[in-house]
Amino acid sequence: MKPREIRVLTTLHIFGALSVTKLAGRAKLPRTTTEAILRRLNERGYVRRVLHGKRHLWKATHVQKVKSKTDTAFDAIQKEIDPGFVGPVLESIDAKDVNIRVFRGKKQMLEAYHTFLPTNGHMRGIQGAGFAKHFITHVFDPELQTAYHRAAIQKSVVAEGIVAEAVIRAYFEVHLEASFWEQAFAVAYRMHTVPDALVPFDCEIVISDDRAIISNPKEKLMVVIQHRAFVPIFEAHFSLLRTLATPVDTFELKRRLLERSGE
Repeated sequence: MKPREIRVLTTLHIFGALSVTKLAGRAKLPRTTTEAILRRLNERGYVRRVLHGKRHLWKATHVQKVKSKTDTAFDAIQKEIDPGFVGPVLESIDAKDVNIRVFRGKKQMLEAYHTFLPTNGHMRGIQGAGFAKHFITHVFDPELQTAYHRAAIQKSVVAEGIVAEAVIRAYFEVHLEASFWEQAFAVAYRMHTVPDALVPFDCEIVISDDRAIISNPKEKLMVVIQHRAFVPIFEAHFSLLRTLATPVDTFELKRRLLERSGE
């Protein structure tokens, strides 16, 4: 399979059904080239036309077949194309009423965090005992994290987090500039702690809008589940933990972290 064919397939695989014009724009290919590629892929059974309202769109078929092709070539192709053209999604299951997306790698995870920031929304998060240590080691980027905090402030995000006691300890083990902590605590954030034994995992669970985002920084893996039947499970887990949690004085925590930073 040729690189441009994989580019078109991967773009459909990420964004779902698209018109030729939108597909060409997101794949960064000429429209005529995209049309020719779609014809070839359609003949081989990789894509199909679907009716959406009164418009015909193109959609990838045979997810596993497409995945096997894109997985082997993705790294090599990404070096030859504009950064970020594909976006962070590498695989997905997209039915009429369920959407599961999988993100792999540091860059993809950090892009996804930005993508799913709600506007004027409420985010609830649970950070397991091993999350902070592995996030700092495998994923953390001070500049990108600061940009994320700024975006959250601009979008008026209100966050509430339940974190393991180990997460707080990890804050004091990493050496960061005072400006980072100033930006981090500028986000509207309520924090609670629970004993490590209540959250004995390396993941973070973020509940936002109608989706649950599960991140495992140790594996550089993120799964986003969007389904009205599944998200309440995570919301119930959050509510249960909150009844067992201890509120954190974020002003005092910020003061101690700034002292640690030398301010």
